[in-house]
Amino acid sequence: MKHVVRAFLLFSFLSGTTVSYASNSSVLDRLKVSNVSMPQTPAVSKTAAIYLSLKNQSDQEVNLVDVETTVAHHAMIHQSQIVDGIVKMNHVSNITLKPGEQLDFKRGDYHIMLMGVDKELTSKAFTVKLIFEKSGSLEFKVLGK
Repeated sequence: MKHVVRAFLLFSFLSGTTVSYASNSSVLDRLKVSNVSMPQTPAVSKTAAIYLSLKNQSDQEVNLVDVETTVAHHAMIHQSQIVDGIVKMNHVSNITLKPGEQLDFKRGDYHIMLMGVDKELTSKAFTVKLIFEKSGSLEFKVLGK
């Protein structure tokens, strides 16, 4: 049995699995979420937006590819843009943050869009998960409204 474990560990090390796992967890430890807010919406609204700042303090590029939460049927990353005088919200499937870069999710720009919001669940603090390609996920709290 010891030989099997040693062979597995050697294979993992040589293939980069072990290094990449440690690297990924350290990358997540160096991503910082701050300035989280969710403006109050009308009681009848089934949508809400979340704003925040995301700072990549690691020495590696990261790709934000998705977002999840249990307080809405669907959560997406959107970017608002003015096209021909009309404000449009576009789904964003990938945001790359270079080392040292900060992205501010703010009104009129990037934001997390919640659709099919459960108002009872958003009245209390809840968790949102940012999902990164190759790096795993990072959770943060949003204070309820």
